[in-house]
Amino acid sequence: MKFSRKERALHAFAVVAFALLILIILFGQIVKDSGPAEWLSALLNLVMAGAAVAAYLTARSWLPQLTTQEGYKEAIGLVNDQYIQLGPLNTLGAAAENAVEAFRKYNETKTGKASAAYAEAVNELVMLLLTADSVQQTIREIRFRLNTYGLKAAEPYAEEIEAMTTAFAQVRGKGWWLVKLMTENLTLIYKATKPPLRYSDLNYDALILDMNKAKTEETIESQYQLFTNVLKEMVDCHDAIFVGEPPIGELFTVRKSQLNARQKHTGRTH
Repeated sequence: MKFSRKERALHAFAVVAFALLILIILFGQIVKDSGPAEWLSALLNLVMAGAAVAAYLTARSWLPQLTTQEGYKEAIGLVNDQYIQLGPLNTLGAAAENAVEAFRKYNETKTGKASAAYAEAVNELVMLLLTADSVQQTIREIRFRLNTYGLKAAEPYAEEIEAMTTAFAQVRGKGWWLVKLMTENLTLIYKATKPPLRYSDLNYDALILDMNKAKTEETIESQYQLFTNVLKEMVDCHDAIFVGEPPIGELFTVRKSQLNARQKHTGRTH
């Protein structure tokens, strides 16, 4: 095994220090003219000192490799538990479609049953968006830890991974905006179903609901289209990355600075 200049100097220093320690102990024992018990204690001290030096040198040699291994464990979790939710298995698309279909059904029938189904579908979309927010936070945390472990997305996947996570953030943003529009619509529907305080009063909420029906439909349908566009972009990026089922060592690579550190400690050079 080849060692770098720095490692050779470190090893030499350790050997000299170890030799000096032996001489100091022996000299001290000679001066004291001690018995066998003291000599045995001195010998044990020598063994402990040697073990400490050996452990230090071994730890320095293996630490970069162990750090990289821990990083790859994090990367495996990122792919198998988080990124998998950004592909075809993502459930946000189906939930948004169900909510929009329920919205359309209510506008056709204007029944209480349709209104309840509409509200339930929107609630389901809200729950999945909350889950997506949690997934996004976990992705941020894992990517931060990968950086501390010296790992980064490898070429040619880095650009697609960045595009996928960016699209995921847009999906969440447009999904929440769609929920906002639908919630406002549901609030107006709920108010419109309430009878006026006096029999002779007009139901202004029902009038406003009818007057804004066309505009509301256009706004919600337009927002839903924006949502589906970014969702498709996210899934397409996911498919482009994982269609060939690349191994984790191909998806992520060690940063150059980390790689140089490993090569120094293993004695390898290009």
